Amino acid sequence: ARSVAALDLKHCALEAGDLQLMLSGMGTQLALTSLDLSNNALGSEGALVLAGHLDLCARLRTLDLSNNAVGSLEHLDAALQANHNLTALRIQGNELGPQEGRRVVACISNSSSCLAELLVSQNKLGHAGVTAIAACLTCCTRLAALTFDTEGASHDDAATLAECRAAMLQALVRFPALTRLNALSLGAHPRSWPRYAGQRRGASKPWVSANWSTCDMVALGRRLSQLSSAELEQVPDLKAGGWPVKLNLSSCALTELPAGVQLLTQLTELNVSDNKIRRLPITELCAIPSLVRLACAGNGALVSPPPEVARQGPEQSVLFLQQVVQQGQQNTTISFVAIGDGESGKTSVINALLSDEDVSAPIHEDARTVGIQIQTWQPRIAAKLSLQVLDLAGQAVYSIGHQFFLVRRAVYMLVWRVVDLPPWSPTSGMRALKRMILHWMDSLQLRV
Repeated sequence: ARSVAALDLKHCALEAGDLQLMLSGMGTQLALTSLDLSNNALGSEGALVLAGHLDLCARLRTLDLSNNAVGSLEHLDAALQANHNLTALRIQGNELGPQEGRRVVACISNSSSCLAELLVSQNKLGHAGVTAIAACLTCCTRLAALTFDTEGASHDDAATLAECRAAMLQALVRFPALTRLNALSLGAHPRSWPRYAGQRRGASKPWVSANWSTCDMVALGRRLSQLSSAELEQVPDLKAGGWPVKLNLSSCALTELPAGVQLLTQLTELNVSDNKIRRLPITELCAIPSLVRLACAGNGALVSPPPEVARQGPEQSVLFLQQVVQQGQQNTTISFVAIGDGESGKTSVINALLSDEDVSAPIHEDARTVGIQIQTWQPRIAAKLSLQVLDLAGQAVYSIGHQFFLVRRAVYMLVWRVVDLPPWSPTSGMRALKRMILHWMDSLQLRV
C-alpha cells in the first residue's frame, strides 16, 4: 500500500479517542509530511496521543494544531525534537500557559534552521512563555511568518503584557533574517490580521498580494523609534529600508502614528484606517520617497489630511500631503459662527467681542439681524489670526438657510437668553431651553 503524505482533518470534531483509533489503524503507512488537525476538540490528551505516533513521521514538515483547546505540549515537544524538517508549526488559538513557552522552543529546537512559520497567537503564554520563545528567534534564520498577540497572551495586568511585548520586540529588532520576515502580527486584532505569504489561497481575502511583504507593526514601530544608531547598525537591512514594503495598522485604536515609520524608506503602502488618529506626521511621511498609497479613512477626528480627502482614496491622500509640503500655506482665517434662537442676544455678544471696551450698545428692534450678518474680527491676543464672524438670524423663517453655513472646521457659539423661569411654570421653561439646545446640537451633528 502507498504511504500517506498529507492528511487534512480540520473541522472534523475529532476528540483524542478518535485520533487514537485513526492513527493506530494507519500503522506503518503513516509517513506524513503535512498534518492538519486544526479546529477540532483534541485537547491536551489528543496532543499526547499524537506524540506517541510521531516516530513514524520523521519527514513531517507542517503540523497544524490550532484551535484545539490544547493546554499542554508534554511529550509532544520530545517527539518533535527528533524532527529536523519542520517548516511550519501552527498552535494558535489554544490554552498554552506560561510554562509551555519552553516546550514550544523544544518543539522547534532541531528545526530552527528550516522553520518558516511559527503561529502562537491567542494563547495564554504570559511573560515567561513569550520570553522563552523570543530568545530562540535568533536561531530561526528562515522564519517568514510569526503571529503573537499580547492582549490574548495572559490574564496578567497591563504591566506584564507590556513586558511580554517588549521581550518579543527586543528579539525582533536583532532578528538576523529581518528582511525575510514578511508576515508579523503583534496587534490586538488577530482575526483582522492580513494574510501571510504562506497561507493557502482561498482561506481568506488577502489584504495584499501574496508576493508582497506585509507587517502589522503597532508596537514594533514604536520600538524602532527608540533604537540608537548603534542598535540600528545591528539591523542594516532595516536601516537601508529593505523591510517592510507594506504596513497595515488599521483598526488598532491608535491615537497617533508610531514614531519610526520614517525609517522604512521603501514603504509603498501604509494603512492606518479606522483608528483614532487626529493628525499624521506630514513631513515624515513625505520623506518616504516610495510611499504611493496612504489609507487613512475612518479616523473621525482626523485634521490632516481632512476626512473628505481621506475618503477619496489612498492615492489622493498621499498627493494631498505632498502638495501641502511643496505648496502649502498656513491658514490664518477661520469661521466663527453665532447660533441660537431669535432675540437671544447673538448680535450683542458679537458686538461686545469686536468692541475695544468689551461692551455692546443697545440694539434697536428695527436693527435686528436679517438673514445673516458677516464681519471680520482680529483678536488682540492672536494678531495673525483672522475670524470671519457669521451672525445667523435665529427666527424660524430663516432656519432653512442655516444648513449652508454650518460647515466643518469652524468655531460655533451657541447663545441663549438667561432669564428667570416663570414662577407659575418653571418646568415648562426649562423644557423649552433644553429643546432649543438639542435642536442646535442636532443641526451641528447632522451638518458638521
